[in-house]
Amino acid sequence: MKRNMNRGRAGGFTLVEVLVVLALISLLMFFTVPGLRDVLKGSKLTQASDQIFQDMAIARQTAIKENVAVEVRFYKYPDPDSISSTQGEPITYSAYQIFRLKQDAERPTQYAAPRIAIPVLPQIRKIPSGVALVDSAKWSPLLKNTFMQQKQENVMGLVTGQRDTPADYVSFIIGPDGETSLDKSGAQQWFITLVQEEELRRSSSNPENLQPNDFIMMQMDPFTANMRLYSPN
Repeated sequence: MKRNMNRGRAGGFTLVEVLVVLALISLLMFFTVPGLRDVLKGSKLTQASDQIFQDMAIARQTAIKENVAVEVRFYKYPDPDSISSTQGEPITYSAYQIFRLKQDAERPTQYAAPRIAIPVLPQIRKIPSGVALVDSAKWSPLLKNTFMQQKQENVMGLVTGQRDTPADYVSFIIGPDGETSLDKSGAQQWFITLVQEEELRRSSSNPENLQPNDFIMMQMDPFTANMRLYSPN
């Protein structure tokens, strides 16, 4: 009988042992959670760059495969749920869409007639939450390219609860041969930069003041529409 009682005690934990284990777990969490938070932020940047990279590849593939001009539009609009808007004013581009530019079938011989824009993607693509596309000549010269078209339109699906949202956009064309409408003089490289939204907040929403700890640059080749990714980490 005495032997069985000793065996039962050996199989359990004392209150002191449980408290020690909990203290060790708390200590580990204290040191690892900040690092985990940084990892999650970095993964959001990667997610955003992967999304844009894949969609630009779709734009290029569509142009070449279907022998049609494709337009890529980046939208800037007031979004009440995002740091990308300050007091109702948009401070960066938060969404994009890709369009086939089809010739009007009712005017097939009028080559100067406006093309009909048919969406390639099933819906507007938004930059993932927590990530900002920097609207700055320093960080995203592609958005400031003088060869980019600049227009306005009402866009469906940008803001929850709004049927149409007024938005500014800049756009460039990818031709059937893969060549873009961007400046090809070679004087400057064309890229966009993604940063964490809180980095933009720390810069007082002024992209020229940015000193990000982490970012991803996406360079567009104006001759082939291929993209390359660059990151300091």
